[in-house]
Amino acid sequence: MPSTLQQEKPGIGIQKQAPQPLNNFTVLRLILASLVIVAHAASLSDGNTHREIFHMLGSQLTAGEFAVESFFVVSGYLILQSWSSRPRLGAFLMKRVLRIFPGFVAAYLISALLVGWLGGGANYFSELLTPDRISESLIRLVALIYPDTPPVFSGSHEPMVNGAMWSITYEFRCYLLIPVLAALGLYSRRLVLTIAWVAIVLGTGISSAAHLRHPLALGILRFVPFFLAGCCAYLYRDSIRWNRALGAVSIVASVISMNSLVATRFVLPIAGSYAILWLAFSEWSPLRHFSLANDISYGVYLYGWPTQKLLLWYFPSLPLGVQIFLTLGASVALGWMSWILIEKPCLSWKRTFVTATGRRDNILHTAG
Repeated sequence: MPSTLQQEKPGIGIQKQAPQPLNNFTVLRLILASLVIVAHAASLSDGNTHREIFHMLGSQLTAGEFAVESFFVVSGYLILQSWSSRPRLGAFLMKRVLRIFPGFVAAYLISALLVGWLGGGANYFSELLTPDRISESLIRLVALIYPDTPPVFSGSHEPMVNGAMWSITYEFRCYLLIPVLAALGLYSRRLVLTIAWVAIVLGTGISSAAHLRHPLALGILRFVPFFLAGCCAYLYRDSIRWNRALGAVSIVASVISMNSLVATRFVLPIAGSYAILWLAFSEWSPLRHFSLANDISYGVYLYGWPTQKLLLWYFPSLPLGVQIFLTLGASVALGWMSWILIEKPCLSWKRTFVTATGRRDNILHTAG
């Protein structure tokens, strides 16, 4: 995903609107990925969230939960931007596959083979490399589901090689909403889409109130309100003002809502989404003072959990602050390697595939 938004040729059903100014998405996503690591530190060390930073501040929502939902807001904005620049299903899917799958596959294999071996028993590979497990692993790879391995990290809290990968499949499924909404013509009826988004916020909020102890009971519907918030913000990007007063109000409302899980379901998809995008676009955003050349956030997110598990496996008495510091350092290094060696080279293939897809579309159009 680009770190700056360029003026695009609008797609079918998407109104031509003014280009957005430079943004802070690259820095913002890195902060969100780091928040996930900070949140996991307590649960992986203690088996509970008593020392988790948001909970210590009185929130009923963890920093990791907030960060993941914020990722969906950012994705909704940027993925709709990608579709609008070239509204062709083949090109769109290829771009999404090249962005998500290479880094995921590498992290999956490293987690299952290396991390699992280090944290598993003597029979780990003999149990892992059975025909049934290999078939299951291939299915999980294609479906973007976290690794399911033989027992690892025996006696530790949350004994998984990479529990953070659970959200990737939900994100990719949200990507698939984009061409569906386009086929329904909702991008040319942005008011209808906005009304539908508000209705979904209310509906999922009411449903979530009955499942407060089971945050994933709604499955993908938990994240659709946040993803659609980003989509609606993109469609209204020429009208929304990212001013200081609204930014402050949205941040305060979001913070207050976190005292109640029920309140977060209604407030965060609206006020929280505005706050996240305000941090990305506003001239008043503190993130405007920072700039990153490499988008390492995906790798940081993917390698945070296995790094934490290995640190605690070999150094179980590691103080929480030291664990967080070491994990962030190692994850940034691994995220940079993932970007340089895997993600960036694969993204360079997008132009080739998109050009080929465009030529095929033109041939079919001419033939028709």
